[in-house]
This record gives sequence, structure tokens and C-alpha cells, in this order.
Amino acid sequence: MTTIAAPKPAFRVIYDPAASTASVAAVSKFASPYQTPPKRRIDAQDLGDKAKLARILVEMSQDIGDTSQNATNNPFVSSVLIQGVPMTSGVPICINHSLGRPYIGWMCVRAVGAAWSGYEPVSPTVPQNAQLQLVPGSTGTFSFVVF
Repeated sequence: MTTIAAPKPAFRVIYDPAASTASVAAVSKFASPYQTPPKRRIDAQDLGDKAKLARILVEMSQDIGDTSQNATNNPFVSSVLIQGVPMTSGVPICINHSLGRPYIGWMCVRAVGAAWSGYEPVSPTVPQNAQLQLVPGSTGTFSFVVF
């Protein structure tokens, strides 16, 4: 089993010496190249004023906190990729997901030998904080993301 790493936001300060300004950009390495990251213009003279500098630092801190909160609330951040699970049609199978908590959901992300079909029993007989129980409707090898 392989754990998918969480995306970590990167922050950069861009200084323009010609204009004596700096901008702060929060950039996710998974963001679309077509999206413009949010930027805040900071004049060099603002850096000399302690009150303005304190306000800028508080706003930056809040922006970082908001970005981190959004990332940690995403259920896919702590998802697990389980690859190459051989299954036989109609034979129930239990998959250890190692999340350490009950799973929220799952999806088949790869099917080899047959298209995925199957279901999760209404009343699984295994602890959901450790395992995912499935009843496949097709025979093949499948990969799942459990989140």
C-alpha cells in the first residue's frame, strides 16, 4: 500500500527593485497553470511603518492559516492508494486501508482484465476503521483510492 502525499502550499515573495514593491503569492504546486495565484502588493515604504508591517504580517499569517485549513479539511489529503487487488466475481473481499480512522469513501481508479463492477455491503462485517469490505461483480485486478 502506498500513501498519497498531501499537497503543501508554497509561499513566495517577489521583489521588484524598479518599483520598490514586493508581492506575496500563495502557490499550490497542484494549481492549474492557467490560474493566477493571489498576490498582495507591499510598498517598500510600508515596511518602515511598524503598524503597517504588523498588519501585513498578521494578514499573511491568516492567509497561510486559511490555506493550510483548506488543505487539511480535504479528505483526499489522507487518502490511501491500494494497487493490484485480485478479485473474483461474487467472492467478498476485505481490504486493509491503514487510514487509522473510518473511511469516508472509496473509488476504483484502475481495472485490469474487466471493468469494475461491485458493491459495498449495507452492513459490513469488518471494522470500517481498518478495512473496506467489497463484493466484486467482475473478475480482474483492481486498484482503489480509499479516503
